[in-house]
Amino acid sequence: MRTTPFFLVFLLACGKGAAEKSGGSVSAAPSIAVSAAVPAPSASAKSEPKPSFKPEELLAALNPDGNPTYSGPVGAVEGTIFVTGRPAPDAGLSLEKCPQVAGMYGKLFREKPIAGVKDRRALGDAIVGVTGYDGIYVAPKGTSQTLDVRDCAFSTRTVVLTLGERLDVFNRDAAGTKTFYALSLAKAGTTALRVAAPSTDPLHFYPREAGRDRLLDNLDRPFLFVDVYTVRFPLHDVSNADGHFRIEGVPVGKRKLNVTHPAFDSNTTIDIDVPANGTVTKDVVVNFRGVPTDGAGKPDAGR
Repeated sequence: MRTTPFFLVFLLACGKGAAEKSGGSVSAAPSIAVSAAVPAPSASAKSEPKPSFKPEELLAALNPDGNPTYSGPVGAVEGTIFVTGRPAPDAGLSLEKCPQVAGMYGKLFREKPIAGVKDRRALGDAIVGVTGYDGIYVAPKGTSQTLDVRDCAFSTRTVVLTLGERLDVFNRDAAGTKTFYALSLAKAGTTALRVAAPSTDPLHFYPREAGRDRLLDNLDRPFLFVDVYTVRFPLHDVSNADGHFRIEGVPVGKRKLNVTHPAFDSNTTIDIDVPANGTVTKDVVVNFRGVPTDGAGKPDAGR
């Protein structure tokens, strides 16, 4: 079963306006085939250059309707994502080269038991986003996000970027370990891979269009990948290993809190009311019925 997460539907809805207004290089990005499937890598890409987004073109992609920039009071939403239903099955990937990462990559998704609670577990790597603020434009909050890799494991299994953001990847292994990672985005292909050396400057990746991609290691570690999503709105987070998330800078009022997970059909939306200069706490429970999404847990899916 293939699912399209809530924010990808949001991207598709924004695409037409951006294409009509920008008239430049970014206008092609919204016309991508929006799908939860992992893209096949391109053999023609030879590098991973910074996208040549002009400020006005990027703004047209992020704010296709030309809505006024929101400058009113804001609040925050935080909580925990829980999963019920069947436990996560084995991922079916060989961990022989790095058996110590079984807790991170051994299962289809990461879940954590809760002391004294039998009917639900904390869900890691879930994507959480706030929508429902039509008529206003919320500007992006930053220009980059950081991803660490250490001892054969990334610091998360899911990354969500706002279109225009850069992904900085640090190899946090000690210099003396001589542990290297050959990383590439699936859309760019292995001809665009770069080597992350221990304790050196980060590698920079610049997703050039909205949608789903995957950051892969190409040194015989089939388990070592991260689902990378690039979206056209800035109010998002990814749940940590304890299921916790927090999103700040949310315009006050009645909004929508959306949750999904790359590994299985978990699309859930609830109403929230965000207070000025305060925090609304909302926990969300999703159910795993035992059916993964297409390509979930498979580094070569879509190739």
